[in-house]
Amino acid sequence: KDQYYLLSRINAKRSTLFPGETLPFPSPDPRMRYRRETVTSLGNNLQSGHYGYDVALDMSDRHWEPYSVQAFRLDGFESDIWYGIVTAFGTRADETVANRQRTELAITNNGIDWHYLKPGTPFLDNGINPESDDHGCINMGRPVLAGKYSSNPNDMLYFYAASKQLHLPNRNSGLSLAIGK
Repeated sequence: KDQYYLLSRINAKRSTLFPGETLPFPSPDPRMRYRRETVTSLGNNLQSGHYGYDVALDMSDRHWEPYSVQAFRLDGFESDIWYGIVTAFGTRADETVANRQRTELAITNNGIDWHYLKPGTPFLDNGINPESDDHGCINMGRPVLAGKYSSNPNDMLYFYAASKQLHLPNRNSGLSLAIGK
């Protein structure tokens, strides 16, 4: 019997809260914006309804918070482990990473209990050179097997949107590729 889960993001600004309104997260929280990756169990059929949620991922360390998760399984491990490519957003509480995006890895073996593989350690980090295409912003999708497009058909191709600019409106993004061996 299949169980369906929905991964989604809570993204709320402190300034949009009404007087007396609070978010259901531990306090105090110094961030101006609250980002949490959530997981909702939908049961064994897809139908509209009111569902609760659990926080799947919060900040990996005091600098990076989850922006999105691309969940996937590798061939041969369909009944085992899920991997998650986490787009991590640099919190504005730390100016050295504010408005940057990079990726980290998370795992789960049940679809609900997610954990960072190495909290705070990038899977694909921003370029060091301010002119590099991925200096400011990386947003990666789930990988695909290279197949006939590589000398090793088992290479993993990671396509990602990249920008040398920070994750702010009006940035110019391009498409980049990283190859995993």
